Amino acid sequence: MLQVLALLLALGTIVYMVKKRYALYQAMALGILILVISMGKSFVTVLTLLGEALSKWTTIELVLAVGLISLLSRLLKDLGLLENFMKALVAFVRSAKLALIIIPALIGLFPIIGGAIFSAPLVDTLGDRLRLSANIKTSANLIFRHAVFYFSPFNPSLILLAGITGIDILEMIKYLFPLGVANIVVGYYLYLHRAEDMVKSEPEEGMGNWTSQLKKLLMYGAPLFLSLLLFIFFRVPLLISLVIGVVAALLLGDRKKGNFKVIFTRGPDPILMLGIAGIMVFQSLVGELEGLFVIMETIAASGIPNFFLFVIVPFLIGWISASFSLTVGITAPLLFPLLQQGGGEVFYAILLYASGFFSYYISPIHLCQIVSNNYFKVRGFDAYRIQYPVLFVTFVLSLIIFSLGIYIV
Repeated sequence: MLQVLALLLALGTIVYMVKKRYALYQAMALGILILVISMGKSFVTVLTLLGEALSKWTTIELVLAVGLISLLSRLLKDLGLLENFMKALVAFVRSAKLALIIIPALIGLFPIIGGAIFSAPLVDTLGDRLRLSANIKTSANLIFRHAVFYFSPFNPSLILLAGITGIDILEMIKYLFPLGVANIVVGYYLYLHRAEDMVKSEPEEGMGNWTSQLKKLLMYGAPLFLSLLLFIFFRVPLLISLVIGVVAALLLGDRKKGNFKVIFTRGPDPILMLGIAGIMVFQSLVGELEGLFVIMETIAASGIPNFFLFVIVPFLIGWISASFSLTVGITAPLLFPLLQQGGGEVFYAILLYASGFFSYYISPIHLCQIVSNNYFKVRGFDAYRIQYPVLFVTFVLSLIIFSLGIYIV
């Protein structure tokens, strides 16, 4: 019982520290310390457990993948590839509506905390062409940016969930993809379909012909496209596909623009990498708590449906912490031991992911919401009200996918 109380204290401490804007790795370190003290094991045994958790290939792969994705993001930005890609995109699609969907979604591929601020200026410019209100612009910026969380193989939370559960990431994406599509379709209908597309009616000078802009798109976006294609279609290991993307960015970018000392020291985002490592160590230690398994067996025998646990627990953690990686990292190792090996694990993973995402998104301390609302100078609740329908439709669809999947299995 003492270990379970310590786990609750550790979870509460982690959520509180994240809420107070401490770095994720600091919160995880304190949570790990609380667990270690409660276990009552010798110093040597504790060091052995920590060493085993950190030396697991799953942990190493997750940490390196997050670092490489962050580095690729920094290279694309600092070497001018991202800016040029955005310009070529607007010229290529000749539609402010399509560009306004694609640009936040593209930036959403990268694990940038508060990343909505990077797409906000572009969304603001395109929104002016479409005569959109500030509430619509901030909602479009957030909804389209986060749509890719459902199907990006580079999303740290999805990588983390795959690492913890052992479920193939592309298998999860197969069922999460319709949620991302629904997010975009409903968002388009609510925010953009009635707007007049000024780019179509007033093309910019120097846009160039269709093939010229396509070549620019492919060239400036090559590092990202290459990594995605190799990983998704050719099943090249994630780390190798990301390294190839980094090399491509170095070859194709404007190297005169980049400060490579800064790029390679700060680009990999050591803070996020340490946080992911902390989550993996924490979930490994949770597996060593004998008292927890007794509690979990009691819960399983109590008759509470796993369905409710996989909805409620991620929802609470996500709403309180406003950290999607933390939500996945805490709830997955706690809940998945409750499942029987019946072939429906992937659908429970989808349920956990969708519930955690929903609550993380609407959390009052969600940083993307805060920075986007501040940029567009809107009241949070005013923008929230026109985002809720998109989130609700998407979450209901996740319940339908879960129900059909479990029924078929």
